[in-house]
Amino acid sequence: MELERILQTKFERRWDEPRTIGRRWDGYALAPNGALVCWRRLGDPGLPLAERPHCQLWWSLPGEVWRVTNSSQQRRLCQLVGMLGARVTRLDLAVDDWNRSLPLEEVGAAVKRGQCLGYLRWAIVESSAKKGLPRGYSVTLGSPSSDRRLVFYDKLAESGGLIPTKRVELRLRDERAQGVWERLEKAGFDCYSIAATVVGSVDFRARRDNDKHAGRRPRLSWWSDFLRRISVTPAKLPPVGIRKSLQRTLDWLARQVSGSLAIVSQVVGEKAVHQLVEFGRRLAKKKDAVRTKLLDWELNKSQVVSLFGELVKVDPVLPPISPPPARVVHNSSSSSQQVKLLTSRDFNGSEVDSDPDYIVFDGQLFKTLGGHHGIPPWIWESA
Repeated sequence: MELERILQTKFERRWDEPRTIGRRWDGYALAPNGALVCWRRLGDPGLPLAERPHCQLWWSLPGEVWRVTNSSQQRRLCQLVGMLGARVTRLDLAVDDWNRSLPLEEVGAAVKRGQCLGYLRWAIVESSAKKGLPRGYSVTLGSPSSDRRLVFYDKLAESGGLIPTKRVELRLRDERAQGVWERLEKAGFDCYSIAATVVGSVDFRARRDNDKHAGRRPRLSWWSDFLRRISVTPAKLPPVGIRKSLQRTLDWLARQVSGSLAIVSQVVGEKAVHQLVEFGRRLAKKKDAVRTKLLDWELNKSQVVSLFGELVKVDPVLPPISPPPARVVHNSSSSSQQVKLLTSRDFNGSEVDSDPDYIVFDGQLFKTLGGHHGIPPWIWESA
């Protein structure tokens, strides 16, 4: 309803008709200008709808929406993202060369010569010319699975003569899109900030065998002319936050681990799953990698809860997994037999002095070794 009010159009509602766009949605609504809203019910599919009150919404505003709206409508659409607390998962930004002086063939030649900085993969597509239009030519930088791709192409040929420009289009996804959106939002979506972001995602510089520092190489003349013509200083893309790694871990848990745990639960019993969780808790206390990930998730708990909430209903307050408080007590003579057994089983005898010292740390006996007093690194680092 809010989009209908801003765009001054009516959506055709098909809330009970499933549609697949990246994932399966329970229903959607479509506007004549291409604006799309999809919804999906969250929670256990086996429960009745009355017991699954939460849903996930996804909406898309294609280029046609921005072409037929004025600046006031566009500003309200941008504000709507913040009002709804929405997360931007796809963002396309473009710079149009209305003079049509950007040499697309030079872009392709520079890519082939290895003079493109910022991308490793590329693709060049040429097509035959239609009547009255130039032939199609595009250079795409970045892999299809990447969260950023840059495309140089002739918009006049692509639009069938509607938009007579050559275009540089930056396509962002996931955390990269969200980071750029937040930066542009602070800048008020200024056109120069958008242009600086687009051209800042790539650079074209000559290659020199004796100079390995890319920033010191001379910039190609045609690219320098283009930057001078649009009067912007390229701005680097903001760094990707932790959400991408969280999303990757969540996808792995949902698609692979959950099925294996279901098999264990059905064949061995649910207690076996709980024992695996307890084993993971012990790993969180000992292994550096697991402990680091635990710290990252704790510091970004709101994002973790939000991500898990897209698949399952979660409690917004998650209890932290923290090791028990460290306790150091010098060993007494009554534990000499236990020390002897521990030494013969776990310690290298060549490292034990004739009169070794031992300490009790966190209920365990450890040999004194240097400045860390024999406490294993995974314990004293966390302590």
